[in-house]
Amino acid sequence: MRNLIFLIAVLAFISTNAQQIEVKKSFGEVQLYKDDVRLTMKDTKALMRDHEAAFKELRKANTNKAFSYIFGIPGGALIGYPIGTAIGGGEPEWLLAGIGAGLIVVSIPFISGYNKRARNAVSLYNESVINTTSSFQPDVRFSVKANGLSLVIVF
Repeated sequence: MRNLIFLIAVLAFISTNAQQIEVKKSFGEVQLYKDDVRLTMKDTKALMRDHEAAFKELRKANTNKAFSYIFGIPGGALIGYPIGTAIGGGEPEWLLAGIGAGLIVVSIPFISGYNKRARNAVSLYNESVINTTSSFQPDVRFSVKANGLSLVIVF
C-alpha cells in the first residue's frame, strides 16, 4: 500500500507543473493566476524575484499600470461628476467630462503597455521554469522479477 501511495505521489510530481503562471484578460487588463488563484502584484514579484529578466519586465509593467491609474481614475471621476449632476437635475459642466475623456484616452497606451509587458514577463518566467523542470526526466519502467512485478524509477 505504501508503494502505491509513493507511486501516485511521484507520478503527480512528475506530471504537474505547478510553478507556471497563467494570464487571463479581464475588462481590458490582464490578470495573473497560479493554480486558479489570482496573484497580486506583490505575489507575482515575489515569484519572479529569482528570474532577473522576468522581474525587470514585470517592474516596467507595474510602472505602466501605475501611470494608467494616474490618468484613468481622475478621468473617470471627471466624466462621472457632470453625469451625476445631470441626473440630479443640476446644470452639468460638460467641459469637465471632456477633460476626463481626454485623460482616459491618455491612459489607454499605458494599460496597453502594461498588458504587453505583463504577458512578456509571464512568458519569460514560464520559459525559465520549464527549462529548469524539463531537465528532470526520470526513467520509469516495470520490471518482472522472481517474486513479482515491480516499478523501477531511476532519477
